[in-house]
Amino acid sequence: YALKLNLNGDTIWTNSYGGVGWDFCKQLVALSDGGFALFGQTYSYGAGDADYYLVRLNADGDTLWTRTYGGVGYESGESISLTDEGGFYLTGHTESFGAGGKDVYVVKTDAIGDTIWTRTFGHAQDEFCFGSTKTTDGGIVTVGASYTPLEGDFMVHKMSEDGDSIWSRIEDGS
Repeated sequence: YALKLNLNGDTIWTNSYGGVGWDFCKQLVALSDGGFALFGQTYSYGAGDADYYLVRLNADGDTLWTRTYGGVGYESGESISLTDEGGFYLTGHTESFGAGGKDVYVVKTDAIGDTIWTRTFGHAQDEFCFGSTKTTDGGIVTVGASYTPLEGDFMVHKMSEDGDSIWSRIEDGS
């Protein structure tokens, strides 16, 4: 469910998106054409249990296109950022790909949601991505938690715009 309000809080439009299963919008970005990109998770569409779900809207809230990303397992889309080229960085975590358990899952797309590259990082235990942001050099930083080597550690990972890992930090949160 999305709604657009004016500066006084009056409703301009409302709309629902998704299918018959559970579908979640975790974050959105406003776009230069007045439209929006909603990002989250779908249980209605895709390849597996749950997948990343990207919905592109025009300024009136009408759906222009939708895309799903993921494998046969569970994916949870958490954060979206715009790329310098007008596409999207989509981040969250996956059970379909990676080193085992849950791993951080990053998808870079073009402006119409087609995949440019995907990357995972993590260990045999669980890693989660709960947020991300584009950096001034065009790359991306993800933040989340790692359950390796100590349970519940804070994790930050920096990637280039080409998807190369630049550095990773895991800090004991205690």
